[in-house]
Amino acid sequence: MLNSPGGRIQPVVDWLDDVLNRDRSGYDLNLDCRSEPSSFVDDLLGDQDGAVVLMDAGTGAILSLASCWPYDLNRSLHRQ
Repeated sequence: MLNSPGGRIQPVVDWLDDVLNRDRSGYDLNLDCRSEPSSFVDDLLGDQDGAVVLMDAGTGAILSLASCWPYDLNRSLHRQ
């Protein structure tokens, strides 16, 4: 819920932390660059138009993304 008051992602958890006087851990973003997952999703997509998202089913972590679209967005933006 990115649009919640205060821009908090988990307002209920934040409220509970306040009630129980618990320290809040931050909302960390961990980035990693590994060639194996990227190569895998690129191979899955091949020459097809579309997108592939490789996720860890247990944690919901996004392992890799790939996309290929058949149009040039720059050309469509400059039409009048």
